[in-house]
Amino acid sequence: MLIDRVSVIFHCAATVRFDEDLKDAIFSNTRSTQDICILAENMKQLVVLIHVSTTYGQCDKPVVKEMLYPTEFDWKKAIKIAESVDDYLLKILTAKYMKNIPNTYILSKILAEQVISDYSKSLPCVIIRPSIVISTMEDPFKGWIDNFNGPVGLLIGGSKGLVRTFYADSSIISDYMPVDLVIKAMIIAAWKRGIQPKNNIVDVYHCSSNGIKSLSLRTITNVGLEITKDIPFENVIWKSQTIITNSNFIYYILLLLLHVIPAIILDGILKLIGARPM
Repeated sequence: MLIDRVSVIFHCAATVRFDEDLKDAIFSNTRSTQDICILAENMKQLVVLIHVSTTYGQCDKPVVKEMLYPTEFDWKKAIKIAESVDDYLLKILTAKYMKNIPNTYILSKILAEQVISDYSKSLPCVIIRPSIVISTMEDPFKGWIDNFNGPVGLLIGGSKGLVRTFYADSSIISDYMPVDLVIKAMIIAAWKRGIQPKNNIVDVYHCSSNGIKSLSLRTITNVGLEITKDIPFENVIWKSQTIITNSNFIYYILLLLLHVIPAIILDGILKLIGARPM
């Protein structure tokens, strides 16, 4: 049915964990992209394949252009290594293999773009590079999201009293993008490529706020905690408050005082009354 009827593919599936094992990251983000391309080559009515990448795939560059960048990594060899090398040895070799790439997520997404580049000779491909995707701006309603990734997880953890301290620079301004705007951009990009004559060029589009409305981590945290005063979460275990610090020493002191010791005391009380520790 897919081969006979599908004309547009939105390839959005990926693991977005930065600490994923190299094997799992390559399987989920790189080999899966190859699998989609192999399927797409057999589709009789395909007019466009949209691959969702990331703005941060070229994080070593001060300015990233809407183009495919060459890389010293070979996606075919990377998949072969992930499939053939045992887990223990691969964990030892991961840091050496990645070189200056900050994490396995970035590496796997760089490799995935190379997969799309190679298959573009036979497929009509588009790459969308969103920045940090967060809750919706409007559709289906303001603030909707279906996961706890990134800043959303931090805000929910702080609002429920779970995240008491956080190690970060509170003045950092990150590039957040509402998920509904990302989806609209993907649909427009698909339409634009769909009405073009067939060619072997990969269209690359960035989808980021680019400083339209700059909000620091401190501002976002304060706004989020302020909202919980009027609209509190259910099952809050402590007053909503998160202390952000970029000092290692202060962070570990706060972690001990606000996380570890209270957790030990709470679990001790639960055990005394015969309840299951949290």
